[in-house]
Amino acid sequence: MAASKKTGIQTKAAQKSKKPQKSSASSVKRKTSAPAKSKKPISKKKPGRKPSPKDLNAFREGTVRVGDVRLHAAIWPGFKKNKKRNIVCIHGTTGNYVSLSRITETFVEQGYTTLAYDLRGRGRSDKPETGYSQEIHVEDLQRLLSETRMQNVVLVGHSLGAYIAFRFALKYPEKVSGIIAIDGGAPLNLWQKLRALTLVQKSVRRLGRSYTSPNQYLAEIQKTGIIRKFSPLVENFLLYELEALPGGKFKVGMPASAAEQEIAAMGGSLSWWRILKNFIFSAKITREKMKAARLKLEDIKVPVLLLKAGTHNFSRGDDVVPVSAVKKMQERITSLQIEIFEEYNHYEIIIEPDMRRNRLLNSFAFNIFQNYD
Repeated sequence: MAASKKTGIQTKAAQKSKKPQKSSASSVKRKTSAPAKSKKPISKKKPGRKPSPKDLNAFREGTVRVGDVRLHAAIWPGFKKNKKRNIVCIHGTTGNYVSLSRITETFVEQGYTTLAYDLRGRGRSDKPETGYSQEIHVEDLQRLLSETRMQNVVLVGHSLGAYIAFRFALKYPEKVSGIIAIDGGAPLNLWQKLRALTLVQKSVRRLGRSYTSPNQYLAEIQKTGIIRKFSPLVENFLLYELEALPGGKFKVGMPASAAEQEIAAMGGSLSWWRILKNFIFSAKITREKMKAARLKLEDIKVPVLLLKAGTHNFSRGDDVVPVSAVKKMQERITSLQIEIFEEYNHYEIIIEPDMRRNRLLNSFAFNIFQNYD
């Protein structure tokens, strides 16, 4: 592996690419309004042509050492005139950087330098047995930005990634120019956390299981119905997380303990029994963890765009960002812009092609980056 001096990312010398029910979200007041790997090398980009996630001459992928782990990252350098326009994309609990391909491609096409990476424990990043919490993810991100020399970033986070983005902006405000929270980052009460937990529980069930083939794995995911429209992009990000086992079987690389530790750090658990046990026998410690985990959204001073999914996931009322939580965000973040996508659930909002979403992302980023021209 050869190290890029500009980005800190280690790259290979020759790179190969690898109508449902709607929520009552209308009551919320609105404010103003990696890619699938290419199998064939792309010819050198011509002057004036926008970079593309499929352009291997612009695209770099590799590992970055951040403290005790190596993170797998992908970066698309933007136009020279956009050298101060940086986007960093952070995926959700059981996602990986490939799951944000629709999002990264939107920014890459505008010529912004765009970075997406696998959180520790996910994708092709290191998977230590311990060391998982939102705070640790924040420190990983800080080191990643330092290694890649990215400043004035707009953070784009989906689900867990949105919480990481907010925590990062609160701890390192000088490094952040704006935040795009995609169906995540909202302040939840205890009942809402328990409802959201059911979604995480169903999502992590696939972890730790073995599958006879990649096709069997895809078929199992399709049976859940959580993703109603399968596409090459969906298959790419699902297959990306598979690892081969001895005997020709496969498993999802993410350890289930990663999600458990992240939730436990906030006073919760993936186990209903453990949650009950904590409240009975460790009530004080549990309350302290929950209090420490609260986001001080009122201290966020940069512009924030919230994209909320308007359709339930498995059952009515299991929104990751409930309407009441959105109202709390409105009260605490003065610069909040809210856009609701009634037709999508928590996953579809990032994987479905959508021109309106792309326009919102580009417009938000453009307005922020004007200050750095």
